[in-house]
Amino acid sequence: MKKTLMIDLDGVLNNYTKYEENFIPEIREGAAEFLPNLIL
Repeated sequence: MKKTLMIDLDGVLNNYTKYEENFIPEIREGAAEFLPNLIL
């Protein structure tokens, strides 16, 4: 069975502090290493 995983970006995977149009903050420390581990 195919599963779907939804992860919030702002404040979870990046260092979101306030909304700025057309700007995505830097990725949070450890997030890049965490994401590949979700694929089982």
